[in-house]
Amino acid sequence: MERRQFLWFAALMSAPGLAQTKAQALYRPRGGKLQPLSPTELVELLARRLVAVRNRTWQAEASHGQGLGVLFGAQTNEEGYLWAKLARLVGFAHLELVNEAAYRASALALESTLGYPAAPDHPSELTQAQTLVIIGNPPQSLNGLPKSRWLVTTASQPRPAAQILKIRPGTELALLGGWLRYLFAEKRWDETFVQQATNGAYQLEPGLSFTEGIFSDLDPKSRRYQPTNWRYLTGQPVPAADPLSPGTVLQWLADLYAPYTPQRVAQVTGVPLPQLERFYQQVTDPKARLALAYHLGNMSQSGLAEQLVRALIMVQLLTGQTGPGSLIHLGGSGNPQGLMDVGANGTFLPGYSGQVPRVGADYASWVKANGTQALRRLQGILLAWHPTAARQAYDLGFHWLPKTPLVSLRQAVTKGETKLLLSLASDPSSLGWDLTRLESLVVTSQTPGLSQFSGELFVLPLVAGSGTMTDLGRRVYPVDRREPGSLPLVDQLWRAIIRQLQATQAPNHRHLANLPWPDSTPTQIRQEMNGTAFLNPSAGLPDQNRRAGVPIYEGLPTDLDQDGWRWPNHQTRPERPYPQTPEGVARLVTVEYTAGLNLDTGISARRLPQPQLGPVPVFYWPWSSKVVNPFYPKQPTPPVRP
Repeated sequence: MERRQFLWFAALMSAPGLAQTKAQALYRPRGGKLQPLSPTELVELLARRLVAVRNRTWQAEASHGQGLGVLFGAQTNEEGYLWAKLARLVGFAHLELVNEAAYRASALALESTLGYPAAPDHPSELTQAQTLVIIGNPPQSLNGLPKSRWLVTTASQPRPAAQILKIRPGTELALLGGWLRYLFAEKRWDETFVQQATNGAYQLEPGLSFTEGIFSDLDPKSRRYQPTNWRYLTGQPVPAADPLSPGTVLQWLADLYAPYTPQRVAQVTGVPLPQLERFYQQVTDPKARLALAYHLGNMSQSGLAEQLVRALIMVQLLTGQTGPGSLIHLGGSGNPQGLMDVGANGTFLPGYSGQVPRVGADYASWVKANGTQALRRLQGILLAWHPTAARQAYDLGFHWLPKTPLVSLRQAVTKGETKLLLSLASDPSSLGWDLTRLESLVVTSQTPGLSQFSGELFVLPLVAGSGTMTDLGRRVYPVDRREPGSLPLVDQLWRAIIRQLQATQAPNHRHLANLPWPDSTPTQIRQEMNGTAFLNPSAGLPDQNRRAGVPIYEGLPTDLDQDGWRWPNHQTRPERPYPQTPEGVARLVTVEYTAGLNLDTGISARRLPQPQLGPVPVFYWPWSSKVVNPFYPKQPTPPVRP
């Protein structure tokens, strides 16, 4: 079996509910019995129900129907893109991906530290390492691992065949803080790499401080950071000849992590001091090729998960260990990287073109928060989705985008705010969701847990289809199932929804009436995703090269060979100027320079996302803990709720 076929097969079998999919349309009214319907009848009935809920729960200020939600599981990139496009155009309040919090945390950490569009590598590249450190509880089967490996785990019964570092739950950041201190104390950081490829030699504003567990610019009323001093020294910054000069990023880090002594880290983590020192000594050996792997699992505290990944990347940058296979994201079923890429989630717009706007955000405030580069990419999406109507709107139709709700999809379902849940290749019952207050549930397969659901039930006739998937190393592979999958179904549903909107007194729908909709084939969807469907030289459109539904896939071949396709901008070893980073360098400390100017060119670039808990990761006990923090005794828990 070829590697790409194996990856897809493994993802398919591990995806909740997908393995049991049956290509049969079934319907059960509330309190009735499950009965077969023709696909056309089922789609028409679903469209009527969906539009009725949309109209009844419509919130004008949010441009969405509060009662509509969709949960994505394992689908191809093309299916995820088209379903997400339908949901956003129609006005679904919630779009979420299974385990989205973990993937969001990873994406934000990479963007805050390495920059856009950084990505972890695939587990197959672990074989290039001589020393491996795994943080978390990885899958049982990992083949081809180096002989020298450490498993840092909180599990009570860790697996054999590795050096185990058993730590107390929630103390990973203490361990990593001690690791960072050890690099400084033992002079095991890579001076050449730090000087050339990171912001370590640049000076920071004196106003950026850290006292008793609190960074500067914390608003005492809102308990949120509103940074004004998280930036480089005013004026054109120039790297210092000595990265450890007073006021530099590197010196600031050395001072900040100085309290993370082996004795204190051993006390916090519960690791015996001799074992901890042996761990630090082995994993900082400059002669050994190091790989860092992490598994976030179902971690719901996205702020803490983001800090964990950022700390790992800081270790990677300080040691210069950035080649192929140096940072690995383990775990994930189905196609999580691809679905995050194409916008089948509630955090990012397609192609990471800025974050989904919040209620109350207008065009100007969104651009201020996300930057001009994100604006250019958003314009391409809006022009791809509704080209004529967008040109006639003062903000290119930004106000039509549904705004992100204040609560998660699971909370909305539990509270009864979500009336109709579209569960695509996912099984909310297996996730422990309370479905009792749902009016209607749409699934792609029957699972045992759904026997407890007594409401209206739609079972869509889906089969595994052809298309592409994107692995965690952001490589796109073709998947040929000789079937179109759900693409014809979503096409049919879209047209039925439009008919229902026109037949009712539906709010905010007139711009949808004559939108071009791609044919239901993977090739046609990819042409819209990467913009090739709009590259008509005779059209003479000045923005034709920006009309891509998923800007990061611009240039993706529509016919992939068996080796797949890798992002052209994804580089595993940074070289100055570092093309993944708006500032031209990888960031040890996440700060801005004026309005996001490039350190090398002075060109305005994308603004960095603001880390939730500070410009660098530090250790706190969980929120509201009464245990004294040995590093910051006056601040045992995070000042900002993660």
